[in-house]
Amino acid sequence: MNPTMSVKNTTPQELWSRQRISSLDVDYDFWNAKREVIQSFAQMSKSCIFTVDVFKGRYDFASENFSQLFGYDPLCISNIRQEGDLLEERIHPDDRAQLLDYQV
Repeated sequence: MNPTMSVKNTTPQELWSRQRISSLDVDYDFWNAKREVIQSFAQMSKSCIFTVDVFKGRYDFASENFSQLFGYDPLCISNIRQEGDLLEERIHPDDRAQLLDYQV
C-alpha cells in the first residue's frame, strides 16, 4: 500500500485506478458470458461475493448474502451499480487496510 495514501480516506475510485486497466484489457463479451456463472455460484454459496468494473469505476454485482448476513438493504444490494460506495461506507475501520490489500 502507498504509505502516503490514508487508509480511511481512500476512495473506491482511487483503489480501482491502481489496477491500471485500459480499454484493451476489457472484454465485455467474455464478462457478460461469465456473469451468470458468478451469480449462480453466489446463490449456491453462503459467501458474500461482489465484482467491480474497475474500468468503469463501479460495482457490477453483489450477492444477496450481503443482505442476509449483514442486514444491508436488499434493494441497495440488487442495485449495487447505482449505489456507489455502499460497501466501503460500511467496512469497519480496523478492516479497511485489509480490504484495500485484498482488492488490489
